[in-house]
Amino acid sequence: MERAVAQGADIVNLSLGSTDYAGIDPLEQEVNALSETSDTLFVISAGNEGPDAGTIGSPGSADAALTVGAVDKAGQLASFSGRGPRLGDGAVKPDVTAPGANIMAAAAPNSVLEKKGVVASNGYMALSGTSMAAPHVSGAAALLAQQHPAWGGEEIKAALVASAQPNGQLTANQQGTGQIDLAAAVEQTVTVEPSSLNFGFTQWPHADDQPVTRSLTYRNLGSEDVTLKLAATGADPRGGAVPETMFTLSRQEMTVPAGGTTSVDVTADSTVPSLTGTFTVNLTATGEGGQHVRTTGVIELQVETYNLAMTALDRNGQAPRG
Repeated sequence: MERAVAQGADIVNLSLGSTDYAGIDPLEQEVNALSETSDTLFVISAGNEGPDAGTIGSPGSADAALTVGAVDKAGQLASFSGRGPRLGDGAVKPDVTAPGANIMAAAAPNSVLEKKGVVASNGYMALSGTSMAAPHVSGAAALLAQQHPAWGGEEIKAALVASAQPNGQLTANQQGTGQIDLAAAVEQTVTVEPSSLNFGFTQWPHADDQPVTRSLTYRNLGSEDVTLKLAATGADPRGGAVPETMFTLSRQEMTVPAGGTTSVDVTADSTVPSLTGTFTVNLTATGEGGQHVRTTGVIELQVETYNLAMTALDRNGQAPRG
């Protein structure tokens, strides 16, 4: 990774990973540090440990990574695709999805992959995995870098995440904002930071929970002001709708000046729902010229929990002395 950055690489594809643990490991730290000090974007596979939750691999679990899950040709999430939430803090991962099931590519003779893959035709094989999905996103990122030479890795990531197309049957921790849509991304001039919101973990019971507010900053990379209409839609752990008062916005419309930014606050109220578990909010900002800016967020409501105490008793049912 350091060598690629030193040579001025715009995009680094990492179709690799290992088990993630709570906290920041050396690989995650390096992805974050190199992303902060350079314009390089690291596109990293989410891992193939699905379908269980909390199976995002490292270093795809890094904040700065553009983390990619896998879908099939019908846009359905692949069973093996690593899912969030991220261990330790419950953050949304992956960021997006891309085709990663039965992907055909050249087979290097006598290679390990040639022996693992399914023969598709002479000299070609088919493989499945998030390692196949990540290069699709790296290619899309490279095209954006060519279209916008002044953009750095953060802008490219923001454009791809904001323009992705969601699958309404999937949660944020399964798909991020959805499947990449390069046709939309090349037209995208408004992006948002951060690319996802984490409202944290609230302990049982929830009647006295305090509202949690996070800020989103919309950036207009174009040459004309853009007016956006904002909407927030929440989903409970079963995929059902939540009361409108659970996720609220500080404004429903705003104008982002050309070359400038405008912010909006998003508040999660965990005293509202009757269920517990992981709740998702999908935020959409729509504007002139077909601008659609998408963001996801999650909040975890602890299930009904009680502290247990154990007392030792003698054969007469009395607490022993001492």
